[in-house]
Order: sequence, then structure tokens, then C-alpha cells
Amino acid sequence: MSPKELRFQLQSLEKSIQSHKSIIMDLSDQVWSLQDEIATLNTVVAARDDELMKMMEMLEEEKSEAVAKVQLEHNSLIKLRDDEINELHCNKLNDMKALN
Repeated sequence: MSPKELRFQLQSLEKSIQSHKSIIMDLSDQVWSLQDEIATLNTVVAARDDELMKMMEMLEEEKSEAVAKVQLEHNSLIKLRDDEINELHCNKLNDMKALN
């Protein structure tokens, strides 16, 4: 190869290298931008996770309160039923005594 041909090849390679450097720099900028977007999205997701956890805790508390209320009402109804049964039993005993 002649010096002129070598110089031409060298210049062509340098242009190719510059072009590739430019592409690499563009891709690098895009990577940085995507990393920033990912960080932002991670922050948003973490905040929403916190909100969901708080909501779940509140729902769990409400559920516990509702269960306790229903159990209390159930126990009250059972006591009321038992009191009525006892009263009927006492009335029956009194009626039987009155007959004797």
C-alpha cells in the first residue's frame, strides 16, 4: 500500500472512530436519563407502597373493631336468650307450685 492509501484508510478509520464515539456518548446520555427515570419511578412506587401499607393497617383495625362489635352483640343476644329461657323456666316452676 502506498502512503497515500494508508493515509486515506487512517482518515477513514478516524472518522469511523469519531462516529462510534458520538454514538456511544448518545447512548451513554440515554442510559443516564433512563437511570434517572427509574430512580423517580422507584420513589413513586415506594411512596405508593407506604400508602397501601397504611391503608391495609387501617382496614385491619376497622376489621378488628367490627369483629369485636359483632362478638359483643352476639354475646348480648345469647345472654338475652338465656335470661328469657330462665324466666320461662321459673314461670313454669311457679305455675307447677301453684297447681300443687
